[in-house]
Amino acid sequence: HLLGGVLYVVSDTSLYSVTNAATPVVTDLGGAISGSGVVSMADNGNEIMIVNGSLGYLYDTTSGFRLITDTDFTAGSTVAYSDGFFLVPRASTNEWALSGSLDGSSWNALAFATKEAQSDNLRAVLNVNEVIHLLGETSSELAGNNGAANFPYQRIPGGTLDRGTISAHANAREDQTLFILGNDRVAYRMSGTQLARISTHAIEHTWQD
Repeated sequence: HLLGGVLYVVSDTSLYSVTNAATPVVTDLGGAISGSGVVSMADNGNEIMIVNGSLGYLYDTTSGFRLITDTDFTAGSTVAYSDGFFLVPRASTNEWALSGSLDGSSWNALAFATKEAQSDNLRAVLNVNEVIHLLGETSSELAGNNGAANFPYQRIPGGTLDRGTISAHANAREDQTLFILGNDRVAYRMSGTQLARISTHAIEHTWQD
């Protein structure tokens, strides 16, 4: 994850910084990241949040590396940032929660919403061009910021998709567009509220096997 011209990398159980220089300097930033899940990282301009499906961590140059200890925090497999808030799916539910404004250590048990159109669990929450993509096991939804005081996001009218994702990390952003591997093991490019198949039958057959 890149912040302020510095690359931050999780390798094994440690967080490192890598400076952008002719001879890069690699620094172990301390702490230990538990578990073996793939990590997801996002930043709010100051703090970097790291999640891996079981726990959550923060790092900034003032307070250093630390575990998120707020009892209202439930780690998911992904973290996104939007409009001052960190957004995370709650593991094994169809709920997603947001942090305090510009404060990844502060969480409110009531500051959450559900992916409502269908009841499948949520796998990933992504911010793509200021549209929040809620990717579930078998369905997905799109949400936007409506400025409400308690929870400032709501589903975009018509923003429901009868397709989920095979994995929390089976996605990529390129050319202002989100690409996902669907729960049907077909690769798609998202265009607004539409999905366009981009994989071939041959590679889909390989994925099915």
